[in-house]
Amino acid sequence: MKIDFWIFIIFLLQLQTCSGLEVTVPSNPETGMAGSSVVVPCIYSLDFNKMEPKLLHVRWIFRDKVLLMFSKKELTSYGRATLDKEAAMNGNVSLLLYGLKVEDEGTYTCSVEYIGELHLKKVQLRVQASPSVEVTKSSTKSDDKMNLDCLVKGFYPKEVNVTWYRNGEIVNNGVITSEPRKEGNGTYDVNSTLVIISSKIKKDELAECRVEHVSMGTPIKEHFVLTQIGLKRNSVTLVSISTVTVFLVMALCRGLYWALCNRLKSKSNVVDEESVKPAVEPEAELQKCPRMGEIMVPRMVNGTKAFLQCTISGYCPENLNVTWLWMKPGTQQLLSVSPSDNKTATVEIKREKDKTYTCTACLSINVSVSGENSAQYVCQVEHPSLERPLQKRTGKLQVIGRSCVK
Repeated sequence: MKIDFWIFIIFLLQLQTCSGLEVTVPSNPETGMAGSSVVVPCIYSLDFNKMEPKLLHVRWIFRDKVLLMFSKKELTSYGRATLDKEAAMNGNVSLLLYGLKVEDEGTYTCSVEYIGELHLKKVQLRVQASPSVEVTKSSTKSDDKMNLDCLVKGFYPKEVNVTWYRNGEIVNNGVITSEPRKEGNGTYDVNSTLVIISSKIKKDELAECRVEHVSMGTPIKEHFVLTQIGLKRNSVTLVSISTVTVFLVMALCRGLYWALCNRLKSKSNVVDEESVKPAVEPEAELQKCPRMGEIMVPRMVNGTKAFLQCTISGYCPENLNVTWLWMKPGTQQLLSVSPSDNKTATVEIKREKDKTYTCTACLSINVSVSGENSAQYVCQVEHPSLERPLQKRTGKLQVIGRSCVK
């Protein structure tokens, strides 16, 4: 019995020594947009021809808590996390996180164990959230002053740049910008106020609030035309009061008095609202420039299918044109992708509550070492609001070949 026991131990040691397990994760942090999905890559390799699936154990750990376990071909998830079970048996145990939140930012550990051999690899995940921008008018104690408030909401990380312009020139005086305030969901808000002196407004003067953030390829710009609201308000008020006086003397009707007072209030409100109006022509009123996120690139494993994804948001009208281009390995020429290259492009468009549009552009690739290793891809966007197309590029792709230990 003792001889049989030692033979068994030696057999296990040989299996462990010959497993040839290797685990690979990206050295650079991965980035995902809040509210969307992100892939945290992790690839393992061994002799798949001799692999015993029941001996493979995979875990993903975040902040000392297990998010997901894959063992004996069974998947157990403890949150907004999953992986492709079929891909996992072929070396790809990348984690898919959906409904991404700011709180998901941090270090993820990919744990792969096979026949007692354990490998732990860490991946950094960064989360970004693009801001929304709204400009409103608020009154002051002085009849000759008003405030334009540029409210920037829902952005992450904290760093943001808010700049005011008047007639194309940066405004340094009369601007009050608060410190970013953290909200319950982890994102930040900030308010920047431009103080306007009504009597010094030039005819059809243009004011602009410009917001720059790392999550956006291009700044958000909100334009407005300024008018001399103080003069308009006083003149309308005087006419309305005179009219009320005449009718009081002639009619002596209390009901009519209140009706006219309500009418006076209504007219005053209309004048206030018209004092700051969007600086666009009727047909172009809804035109907003698109913002492009970075191209999400998964781990490129030889013999598998990979999906490149780019999100374009905040644009109006809907007619957006997305083109995928690629640069073959060893060349410097950009070519349009086509199904004949084993590449398929798709787009999904949805309308947001603020009446802008969001487009998710996806490119499906059949990965091969010869075709994709060192290749580069470009997502190009054309829109009526743009003078020239926007582009986002991947770096040179690195394809991982499945290794076989003999």
